[in-house]
Amino acid sequence: MTAIAYLRASTERQDLSPEAQRASIEAWAKGRHEVLSWHEDRLSGSTPIPERPGMLAALDAVKRAVKGTILVVAKRDRL
Repeated sequence: MTAIAYLRASTERQDLSPEAQRASIEAWAKGRHEVLSWHEDRLSGSTPIPERPGMLAALDAVKRAVKGTILVVAKRDRL
């Protein structure tokens, strides 16, 4: 299975940092899934989707990818 990864950080908390999110996704994918691309926003979760360039790029990548490619985040609250 292939995936597009999206990271969102709006705080200095280490457990929510882009690095921590990337490590979580890499652990999930290891040996089972191929992450085709990584997209990131550093903004509040209350920011509307049209104002999130990383999210828009991730959604576009999913649309252009092979059928069955999924969008993956480290935690639901990162969407």
